Amino acid sequence: MTAAVKFDTYAATPNLYADGPINIITKCDSQIAAAFLTQFADLGNTETGARSVGEIHLSVFRRAAINLCDIIASQVSGVDRRGGGTIGRLIRWNYGLVDPSKLPRLTHTGLDTDDLAESLGMLPGLVQAGLLTPDDELERAIRERLGAGDLPEDAQRSALERTASLKGGGVAALAENLIKRRRANG
Repeated sequence: MTAAVKFDTYAATPNLYADGPINIITKCDSQIAAAFLTQFADLGNTETGARSVGEIHLSVFRRAAINLCDIIASQVSGVDRRGGGTIGRLIRWNYGLVDPSKLPRLTHTGLDTDDLAESLGMLPGLVQAGLLTPDDELERAIRERLGAGDLPEDAQRSALERTASLKGGGVAALAENLIKRRRANG
């Protein structure tokens, strides 16, 4: 009786090459990531790539995602029209004709970098270095941007009081400010 199927190896050792399937899977993973512009996710985690290059790729990916969200939002929002205006169409079907200025708009958030959020961590260092003076105007601007409401009258403090209350600033910052004032006043 002869075997119906015979397995032969041509130009290879008869040993099992276990890394072969893993290499194929890794290659497929990187091709899928490249197709979705997320190849930056592998940079710094593999034998190649650097974090700085990954940050640039992340920026490109973020911009592409924002552009896509802008396109979707512009198509879905607005008045009922051919190829767009889904919100306007739904409003018209449910409530009748509505003034276009009163239609809700689809917006997206969370993808843009927030300059304020990125700079808040630097504020104490800038104040301690004397490059930024914390005053009521700065606090009002930050509170407005955060949506925290107006600064109450009883919470207002001078720049000297603010600097003196900084963590690590304390007495040294207070003394420096007093010396600066005396020099300025003669």
